[in-house]
Amino acid sequence: MGNFYNDLFASNGDEITVAAKPDTGIVLVMEAWTRAVVFLKFRSGSRDHPVKQKEDCKFAVAVETADAPATASRQRDAGR
Repeated sequence: MGNFYNDLFASNGDEITVAAKPDTGIVLVMEAWTRAVVFLKFRSGSRDHPVKQKEDCKFAVAVETADAPATASRQRDAGR
């Protein structure tokens, strides 16, 4: 099959972007687009303006899934 990645856009046509800093964690919770992806591949910059990096950067990513137990904040919000 090979590698196949698509640029990700919201239904309004805006490119999905995530601001990140090197050696940090990224939490993607309650984002509608996270239900539509199985794999993520990061690139610096946007589709039209990619930024070449001089060195590798490491990120930790947490994505909430439908099968995940409810977080404490979601449990509080559900009780409102």
